[in-house]
Amino acid sequence: ATALTEETTLPLAENSIDRILLVHTLENTQHLKALLEESWRVLAGSGRMVVVVPHRGGFWNMSSKIPFGSGFSFSHGHIRRLLADNRFQVERHARALFVPPFLYRLLGPSAEWIERNGARFLPALAGVLLVEVSKQVYAKPSMQKVRTAKPVLIPLPDFVAPSPTAGRTR
Repeated sequence: ATALTEETTLPLAENSIDRILLVHTLENTQHLKALLEESWRVLAGSGRMVVVVPHRGGFWNMSSKIPFGSGFSFSHGHIRRLLADNRFQVERHARALFVPPFLYRLLGPSAEWIERNGARFLPALAGVLLVEVSKQVYAKPSMQKVRTAKPVLIPLPDFVAPSPTAGRTR
C-alpha cells in the first residue's frame, strides 16, 4: 500500500512496523527530530530501522546533480549521535559507494575492486553511510507497592545489662 502523508504524522499505529528503510530522507527533511520521533513511535519494540545518508567526506557528495549531493550530509559520528539521541541503539553500520559515477567507466574492472574493498582501504571516501538501529525500550517502573517484611523482634532470655564498671581495671 502507498500513502502520501506528512513525514511527521504517519497514518500508522504505535509499534506497528517491524522494519523501516529511510533512504534520501534524513538529508532532505525540514523536521529531522520530529521524523525520528515518528519513526520511533511506529517501530515495533523488536523492530529495526535502516538509515542511508550521504557521507560528508565522500566523492558522491561533491555534485549537486546526484541525490547524494543535495541536502544535508552526515559524518559517521554525527549520524550515530543523532540516532542515539533519539532513542535508537546502533546495531551495525557500513560504508558504501566508493567510486563516483563519473569515474566508474574510466576505472573499468578496478572500480569493482574498489567497491568491494573500499570500506577497508578508503573508508573516508564512502559516498553513503548505512546504519541499522533498533528501538531502545526501557521497562517502566512497577507501580505495585512492594511488600517488605517487618523485622520480628525476639527478646533474648536471661539478658543481663553490662555493669558500668565491667571490664575496667585499675
